[in-house]
Amino acid sequence: MLDLKIQKSYEEQLIIRRSGATGLIFILKNNFNWKDRQEYTGADGTPIT
Repeated sequence: MLDLKIQKSYEEQLIIRRSGATGLIFILKNNFNWKDRQEYTGADGTPIT
C-alpha cells in the first residue's frame, strides 16, 4: 500500500515538472517496473507486425 502512495507521488511530480524528470523516470523504472514502450505503425496508421 505504501509503495502505491510513493509511486503515485513520483507520477504526480512527473506531470508537474517541465524539466529534470530524468531522475524520476530512473526511480520509476528501477523500483516500480516501469518500462519504455515503442509502438510502430505503417504509413496508413496500421500496426506493423
